[in-house]
Amino acid sequence: MKINGIGTIEKRGRGSWRIRFNLGIDKETGKYKYTPWRTVKGTKADATAARERYRQELEGGLKLDADRMTFSIYAERWADNRRDMGTLSPSSLRLDKQIITILNEYIGSMSLSEIDALTIETMLATHSKQKGASPDQLHRMYFKLKQILEDAVNKDYILRNPCNKVKAPKVPRPDLRYLSAAEVQRLMRALADTEQNHVDKYRPDYARQTVTHSHVMAVRLALATGMRRGEILGLSWGSVGLDTGNLRITQSMTSDGLRKPKTQNSNRLLSLDANTMQRLRAWKEEQGAFLSSLGITQCLTTPVISNEIGGRHDPAHFSRWWRMFTAANGFKGLKLHELRHTQATLLFGQGMDIKTVQNRLGHTMASTTLDVYAGVIPGKDREAADIMGAILTTESVPETKIVNL
Repeated sequence: MKINGIGTIEKRGRGSWRIRFNLGIDKETGKYKYTPWRTVKGTKADATAARERYRQELEGGLKLDADRMTFSIYAERWADNRRDMGTLSPSSLRLDKQIITILNEYIGSMSLSEIDALTIETMLATHSKQKGASPDQLHRMYFKLKQILEDAVNKDYILRNPCNKVKAPKVPRPDLRYLSAAEVQRLMRALADTEQNHVDKYRPDYARQTVTHSHVMAVRLALATGMRRGEILGLSWGSVGLDTGNLRITQSMTSDGLRKPKTQNSNRLLSLDANTMQRLRAWKEEQGAFLSSLGITQCLTTPVISNEIGGRHDPAHFSRWWRMFTAANGFKGLKLHELRHTQATLLFGQGMDIKTVQNRLGHTMASTTLDVYAGVIPGKDREAADIMGAILTTESVPETKIVNL
């Protein structure tokens, strides 16, 4: 931006000044153009320093209306653009709105240029003290604000992101809960008992019986594969290889309907054990008979885990059944996701390599698997020490084995 002269400083009152710059003659109107006035509190020296910062901002390429752009207006436009792109789920868009509403309580009326590191720290501390916000809530606030302000930097409304000078609120990692092998066996017996209590298709509650069996199959899949709840509920028969002994995850069921996996690694092929395959074949036959009684033909797009009318389970409804089932069978408080932890923990306990577990869980990077499960991966420090001792004390060095990580 071309600026003429050194800029104007005008006294407005006691300890109040305003500054602006001449941008030359407008070719269309023939009149002088000026930047918006910016008010400065303090001494004339403060106003002079502010004028120099204003110049640097303008010469750095900031938009002329940057000084008048409030956080609330910019955040609303940012959220609307995210919605119009059509790449985010409705639940993600609702979360955007919820967090922006909270941010607006503190900084909504402030211009983007007024938001600094101290403002952000004060906002987070106040929200924590007055509203009793959890570390997780503060973490979400911080990163949503950082995301919005980073966009403002890219759009030339501010020169730098003040969030970069603020430490992100720490979220304590929850203790991983997982079942022992003995507890898994007890859970399997509880599932078998639940199935056994609903076996007569001629009873009036045929639909409830079949739905219960559907629920049980979902839990068996969670134990056998480590799949997420949404991945299990989103599974269709066309993705299950009953002849090949595997299944492919291509979609996930959310409260807003079917969605594609968030990452490429979530779209994965999983092998199944013989017992689980046998259970799936029996379940497919049972489900087919039930759907036929409803006048529905089972096909490739039919959900593996179906509800009382042959459609897909709502995740919240399924979770409600799971809470009731676990409470009634001595597993109160056990989350379905913790069956995922159970699979990883038991596999590591049997010496399974990290890469295989990573791929099975659908983690994008092995470092994620290491970070989450470092505490349960068996230590091999003694084995490592013995190997090095053998190398150091043996005249003939053992043959080196190449291991592909």
